[in-house]
Amino acid sequence: MSCPLRFQYPGTVYHLIARGTARQRIFLDEAEREAFLRILSQGVSRYGWLCHASCLMDNHYHLLTVQLRSGHDFFMIRVQHVPEVSHAEEVDHYAR
Repeated sequence: MSCPLRFQYPGTVYHLIARGTARQRIFLDEAEREAFLRILSQGVSRYGWLCHASCLMDNHYHLLTVQLRSGHDFFMIRVQHVPEVSHAEEVDHYAR
């Protein structure tokens, strides 16, 4: 079942959060944090968002963002899946 569509209005403020499953780490080292921030920066400029604050911890992150124009939720989709994609090859013991 898919998620309901979000209302999208320019100027909307979002607090984006992503956490690792069972408190697992989503950033294994500084290189992964830097890659995440690089992708975040690219998404901000490409999709017309502002990122006012970010807090990256080992097992989760927080972003305070503002949507500048409507119809660009691809930014949220892209950013929310970065840690998930970077660990796709790892074996998750909860999936067994």
